Amino acid sequence: MRRHTWVRPAALAGALLGASLVFTGCAAANVADAVSAGAPAGVTLDAHDPRPVAVWIEQGERFAVVTWGSSSCPAVATDLIVETTNRLLLKFAPTGGDACTADLAPTTHEFVLPGGIDGAPVTITVSFEGEVQSDELLLQ
Repeated sequence: MRRHTWVRPAALAGALLGASLVFTGCAAANVADAVSAGAPAGVTLDAHDPRPVAVWIEQGERFAVVTWGSSSCPAVATDLIVETTNRLLLKFAPTGGDACTADLAPTTHEFVLPGGIDGAPVTITVSFEGEVQSDELLLQ
C-alpha cells in the first residue's frame, strides 16, 4: 500500500517564498531609484519605435529612461557611469526567467542625476547586455 504525504498550504507557501528569494538573489542589482510599468506622465511613446527614451522628471535633478520589453520580466539597470561632465553610460541586463510574457511593454526607470554632471544637455548611452548596438539619448 502506498502512503501519500500531504503538504500543508502554509508549508508550501513558505517553500515557494524561499525559492523565489533564491531566484531573486540571482538577478542583477538594480541601480535605478524607482521602476514602474508604463511611461511617465505626459510622455507619449510609439510602440512601433521601441527604442529607449530619456526624459527629465525634475530638470537637472532626476531623470527617467523608458525601455521596452516583456512586461513580466523588464530589463534591469545594472550600471550608471559618469563618463564626462555631460555624458552618462547606462547599462541594462535582462531579468530572464521561465515565465516571461512575450509582449512589448514600456518600463520606466528613474534615477537621481549623479554628481559630476554639470547640467543639460546630457547625453546618455544606453546599452543592453548581449546586444552589440547601443542607443544615444539626449536630455535637454
